[in-house]
Amino acid sequence: EISCSLVGSEMCIRDRVSKHENGPAEIKIYYDIAPKIVEKLNHLPNSKEIYEKIYQEVVIKCVQFIEEGKEKDAYSLYKNASFDLKKYTDTL
Repeated sequence: EISCSLVGSEMCIRDRVSKHENGPAEIKIYYDIAPKIVEKLNHLPNSKEIYEKIYQEVVIKCVQFIEEGKEKDAYSLYKNASFDLKKYTDTL
């Protein structure tokens, strides 16, 4: 059993997501778009606030879901947040 904490939470969430039926394919998509998302976010004047919001609303919540045994909720939140962030790549 993987124990999640806020340290290493991204890897833990990724490992949990990859256990779902479409997880491996969705993680591949995420890793294809993630560098573009980061590149775009880093150029925004409010990037620090956006990263803090992602951390507070996605990372912490996913870790909480996993700790509560709600892996499907963590999976859904992680997946939806990842694809929502793709909007930042549309102008690259």
